[in-house]
Amino acid sequence: MSNTNPRDWRVLKADICFGILAIASLVMLVAESFDDLEAVAAPERPLVAAGVSIVLMLILSFLAARFADIDRRCSEEYTYGLIGHAAIIAVMTGLLFHFFFGQSFLFGSVFGKMSADSLIGVMLGSWAIGYFTYRIRGTAS
Repeated sequence: MSNTNPRDWRVLKADICFGILAIASLVMLVAESFDDLEAVAAPERPLVAAGVSIVLMLILSFLAARFADIDRRCSEEYTYGLIGHAAIIAVMTGLLFHFFFGQSFLFGSVFGKMSADSLIGVMLGSWAIGYFTYRIRGTAS
């Protein structure tokens, strides 16, 4: 008979997942620093591209919310709270990073033009950092 608590196993799985996420984001950021950016061609019909992007974002967001709901029913509030709080940190960090480093007027000469992959790497890394911060500190603080 095992003495492992199911709650401990769920949290351990999340710890492993976010540890891998942190390492992957670091690798992604380093790799993107050495990558030459290619010019992205503007779409032929910008309004159509914007409309398709908005519709696709809505569909994917609703699907992700639906599947996240399935996960939440199977998960414990503690683990789900950790992941949710960490996601807020990731979004805030991503927005601030883009504002300070993605705009050429502040640190553009140091970082060059920021790629979308770099921003994704920052958000994934900050999600992992937020997760482990709340994991160590707790969500009630």
